[in-house]
Amino acid sequence: MRGARLDQPMWRSLFDEGKRHRQSLGVWVREAIVAGIIGRRLLPGTPLPASRVLARLLGLSRNTVIQAYDGLVDAGFVEALPRQGHRVHPHLALEARMPTRKGRGDAAAAEAVRLPVPILQRARHVPIQHPGEWRSYPFPFVHGQMDPGLFPEREWRESVLAAHRVRAGARGRASWRADQGEADDPEFIEQVQGQLLPRRGIWVPREQILVTLGAQHALYLTAQLLLRRGSKVALEHHCYPDARNIFEAAGAGCVELASDADGPLPQTGSHGASFCFLMPSHQNPTTVTMPAERRRLWLETASRSKLILIEDDYDSELIFKGKARPAIKAKDSEGRVIYVGSLSKTLAPGIRVGYLVGPSDFIAAARRARHAMMRHPPINNQRAAAFFIAQGHHQRYVMRLIEAFRERIGIAARSLRRHLPEARFRMPAGGSSLWVEMPAGVDTARLEREARSRGLLFDAGTHFLRAGAGGTSRYLRLGLSAIEPDAIEQGIRLLAELSRPRLRA
Repeated sequence: MRGARLDQPMWRSLFDEGKRHRQSLGVWVREAIVAGIIGRRLLPGTPLPASRVLARLLGLSRNTVIQAYDGLVDAGFVEALPRQGHRVHPHLALEARMPTRKGRGDAAAAEAVRLPVPILQRARHVPIQHPGEWRSYPFPFVHGQMDPGLFPEREWRESVLAAHRVRAGARGRASWRADQGEADDPEFIEQVQGQLLPRRGIWVPREQILVTLGAQHALYLTAQLLLRRGSKVALEHHCYPDARNIFEAAGAGCVELASDADGPLPQTGSHGASFCFLMPSHQNPTTVTMPAERRRLWLETASRSKLILIEDDYDSELIFKGKARPAIKAKDSEGRVIYVGSLSKTLAPGIRVGYLVGPSDFIAAARRARHAMMRHPPINNQRAAAFFIAQGHHQRYVMRLIEAFRERIGIAARSLRRHLPEARFRMPAGGSSLWVEMPAGVDTARLEREARSRGLLFDAGTHFLRAGAGGTSRYLRLGLSAIEPDAIEQGIRLLAELSRPRLRA
């Protein structure tokens, strides 16, 4: 055997060209052959093409194919025969496929068992769902995603390598491989306590900090510990939909706060509610930044009315001018504020690193609840983030994001004034999006559906309203963290074009 006779269409069909430029070429070759083996398109004993032949077919260097073959041999998927080439390992043990019942398809089998899910039934709001391949859309005004061109790849790679290095004489502290039980990585806690929280005016001991899988996980833990069926949580009319879902899933009812240009009004903070959810740094989705005096009044109202404030410090560091205002938690002397922080918007959303700050007894209970769910968040991510922050990379990256987002929001504002002057918006103090009020007669939910078919993605205001409230919304959110600056004006020109028939009507 000196390699397979090359059935070009068959071998070419194994390799998804769409993945070719999203990873290294050697990884691309390995993954394609592994997928062919697992999917039984390449059966045990099947000879592989000679490295020179496959390289010519795929337009690669021969060394790339040889390295891929060597990796497959090391992994046990492929066998190398002296002077004969390579073949799929003849004794490869693959998992047997799950048999289906005779005469029944997969869909019927899936419906054979129905489990009760009352907690999910209480969470009625459908999360915002953008297409999985949103990057292929020409105008992706999506929110919460990142522009990979801005990310400091080299600095993050260095931090990951440093996190995986074992230090001599620090066996217990250094290993990220061990099960930590309820504990967090001490080096990451050190950075949260010494760098991230002080920038928000917060100084707390370590026992008041808990690491979470992002802000959403922190909110879920808080809701499960504090809320009961019949509890009431006050929040804004347009509100972060996942927070509303989390509170409703815990059995709580949500009541809406009256707001003005500075955010929710504290004198209307109770409405029979014992808890209030606030996003004072940059409200999601309206981008309103709460002034310092309003924050002080909320803390006084909480003390007077025995309220617990849940402060989601969203986009707190992405400030265009001056310094960020201190968090409400910074002035909390009674332990009435549960503080939620995250690195999702200032590092990367896929890393899923956040933190929860509260009174020691609350954090101890949250630690036990987290342990029951998933023991602890991955230590390797915490350790890498700790190195990234300690080396100053995080702060430099934040400054880079601020410059990029300031530029993009400026382009979007000028484009709206030029192409859609009927729309109204308020320039945000920071962040990465614009909240736009469309003229009367424009239903942004319908506009969103039509725009998607033209390659334009944005978030209609109805996503942020209470489920079942009915009616329409004239608001929409333009996310600017992931779209290329050169595409912004053209995308807004298309938005104006799609809006014109509704404006004339």
